[in-house]
Amino acid sequence: MDAYKLVSDRGFRGFIKVECGSEVVTLMTHETHPELMRLYYELCDKAGIPKRPIYIVKGGKISAAADRLREVIIIDESFLNGKTQRQLCAVFGHEEDHFDRRQFVNGMFIAISAGVPAFVLSRQLKEWVGELTDNKDAQQWMQVLHVLITLTAIGGGIIAGKRHEQFASDAAGARLAGADAMIDAISKPEEPVSRRSFLTQLRGAVDVEPPIHRRIEKLKRRFAKEPEQRQTEASTEPGRGQ
Repeated sequence: MDAYKLVSDRGFRGFIKVECGSEVVTLMTHETHPELMRLYYELCDKAGIPKRPIYIVKGGKISAAADRLREVIIIDESFLNGKTQRQLCAVFGHEEDHFDRRQFVNGMFIAISAGVPAFVLSRQLKEWVGELTDNKDAQQWMQVLHVLITLTAIGGGIIAGKRHEQFASDAAGARLAGADAMIDAISKPEEPVSRRSFLTQLRGAVDVEPPIHRRIEKLKRRFAKEPEQRQTEASTEPGRGQ
């Protein structure tokens, strides 16, 4: 579908309203956001990645998102304010990485790896109980337990797979623009865990989006030697470190 026509597409606007919490969406063009478009196109050319339509939403509940179905990037207007070029490159790199099919495959593999063993083991447990007793109530409860264990494992696998995708995309953005730029781009104040209610902590535990502090910790561990490597590279450039 044409990028301009997609703005008025009912399905796309419904997706924006549900996923992003916004009803205002506009297409980012060279006329509306010349510097951003130049930056994005330069990044795509440098990294050898396809150029995709970018849509700006207002007052949304997300900072940025990738719609795999329509292959477009969505960014909240307020999220763009105050970001440096390197931070924006990190965000673009992060969102572009979500279109990598390997991410979807890896996420599905993690979910299946958790669900299949749980299904097999819980079914085996149900059969053992059936062999040990003829009690109908016990067998029915084991059937319910079998279903609950399987669904819980699959749900946990989906959450783990989605979080793995976020960590992988953070790393992709960091490789393009630097870990410090990626960290600065996603950093925002978080309420200390000790002050959160039980329901808030429970919701965070089952949320497919990993907490910001976990994403930052992952980036810091993964790119711990980056500043040292940059300093070494700078000192070996012609005319430097002499």
